[in-house]
Amino acid sequence: MRTLIQNYVNGESTEANYITETLTRVGIETAQWNDGSSAYDKLDTVNPDLLVSHYMFLTRDIIRYLSGKPSISIILNVTGAQQHELESIENEMISNKINCPFFFTNMSKEANKIRTKTIKLHSVMNGADVFLGLQGSAPKYSINLAVMSDYNLGSRLSGFKNEAKSWHVLSTSPDVESADIKISLQQASLLYRNYDKIIVTTDSGKIPQHFFDAVLYGNKVSFKSKYETQDSVAQEDISKILGKDSKGWKNKLVNKHTCLNRVNKLLSHLGNEDACKSVNKFIKEYVNDYSNIEWL
Repeated sequence: MRTLIQNYVNGESTEANYITETLTRVGIETAQWNDGSSAYDKLDTVNPDLLVSHYMFLTRDIIRYLSGKPSISIILNVTGAQQHELESIENEMISNKINCPFFFTNMSKEANKIRTKTIKLHSVMNGADVFLGLQGSAPKYSINLAVMSDYNLGSRLSGFKNEAKSWHVLSTSPDVESADIKISLQQASLLYRNYDKIIVTTDSGKIPQHFFDAVLYGNKVSFKSKYETQDSVAQEDISKILGKDSKGWKNKLVNKHTCLNRVNKLLSHLGNEDACKSVNKFIKEYVNDYSNIEWL
């Protein structure tokens, strides 16, 4: 299964990178589309069996190229799409006879509000990126609290820091003016260990990769949505995924909710049993050695 993955990495997700890395490590021929090549040039050069992309990167040229080519399938991350956008994309896929086995979203089933008519829509949430903490170095210090936010906190910060003597506001978004430290997800994974407690908060209410990364690389972690109406759904999702007792979160995450598990879920939806077996073996090796992930 020769795979081409568009580089849709942003400040909220390294999904395109960790899919590429996971598939490569289990021996699947994989290329990442992260240059300025045109759709025709890139697809002709790689000649993939599968294209993994995000709906915001889906161009007219990609649609033209894939039209009537059943030998190439595409799966599309539609996180963030509005209902009318999804309907338009689905109509394009069907009318152009594009082989699209399914769409997927990083929203949970409960939080997802968009629906499809013909093409399946699966929930494949972000997972902790086990590859982030393997390279690079970061300053070592000890601070009571880190608040990882994708919005300007304003007066909401006071509610978070009541019991903290020292704190930092972190963000991967360049637009968050209230952030003390603006960093990438890679840098964040190296800093989490410096904080006694981490609060991850989002404007959308979606449980982001930041949360899963913080549980893996940090100490005590919690999540709060910006709005109370969103928070109840998010807390229910977290309880279902990791359990109600946060003391067991890291162990549960390492076993079932890393990026390796998410890639395995995508492969399962594709019906690729051989690839699933390879990733499952990789997962078992990681779980056995996660306390010292330098081996990767």
